[in-house]
Amino acid sequence: QHGEGAILTRQRQRCDAWHLYETNPKDSKQLNLQPGWFRLQTNYDPWEQVPKYDDRRTPGVQNTEKFCKGGASVNEDTVLSVMTAWPTKNHHT
Repeated sequence: QHGEGAILTRQRQRCDAWHLYETNPKDSKQLNLQPGWFRLQTNYDPWEQVPKYDDRRTPGVQNTEKFCKGGASVNEDTVLSVMTAWPTKNHHT
């Protein structure tokens, strides 16, 4: 349903969830600030700093806000635009 969603991060013995409209309890350093209406996940845990040589998170968040017009236009086409924009999609990943 609208307004429901989460990133699930699984480890051997447990699973962490970061839900829409909630702060990530594991991100105490606030390394991954995102608007409440979406969650963007790359290859790195959401509470860890991404390496400078592979930061797809920052532009991914910016492109989500841009293409989805702040949440007003979230649909299959705009999400695909985010996923296929460089550097979120690049030949190194």
